[in-house]
Amino acid sequence: MLLLWAAEHGHIPARLDIPCQEFSTGHALTQQRRLDLQRRFATNVSIAIRPRAAPCLLLYAQPHSAADRR
Repeated sequence: MLLLWAAEHGHIPARLDIPCQEFSTGHALTQQRRLDLQRRFATNVSIAIRPRAAPCLLLYAQPHSAADRR
């Protein structure tokens, strides 16, 4: 939506070539690894709070893998 608006108002070229990004699937985190990382970012006071908040939210939002449901 933002790109359409910007093109319509002359902020970017009307025919903008945006390359397609390919994502590869990585290894799923186990529930134990996810909890270990969450604990590390939540309790490590040597890292400022803002850089610790984003990983905590991302780790919290990760879906369980099929292996975790067994």
